[in-house]
Amino acid sequence: MWFSECCTYTFVVGEKNKEVYYFVKKEERERKGRETLSGYWEECEEEEVMEAGGRDCIHLEGRRKTFAFFIGKKPRGTITPWIMYEFRLLSSRATRWSSSPLPRGEVGKWRAVKVVVKEENDEEMVEDEHESDESDGEEVIQSR
Repeated sequence: MWFSECCTYTFVVGEKNKEVYYFVKKEERERKGRETLSGYWEECEEEEVMEAGGRDCIHLEGRRKTFAFFIGKKPRGTITPWIMYEFRLLSSRATRWSSSPLPRGEVGKWRAVKVVVKEENDEEMVEDEHESDESDGEEVIQSR
């Protein structure tokens, strides 16, 4: 996979090991898709804004991108049940009860990546079975 060379930490959790988490260093140039030897990851949703924290802890702001894995070459790949969520932290603000914020300059250097296998009836799977491919105007039929 595209992130195997840059992973520092890997751990598996979840029911029947269907979830894997990675921490990866940010690439110099962000790309919309990630190519591998057997296929590619393609962004399938708009980037989502995420916030966490409260009055008495570190307040975190970040973004989440969602990717689906396709077997084969672009743009004719076949979708798989593999979904990847890429999380990036934009900023953190320490409040009165936190001992220290994240080290300055380190916030934007790392990504947390969650890879899951979606079940057929899972609502988070790419919703539409028919999506148009904006790159060439052809219709892509996705099987679940």
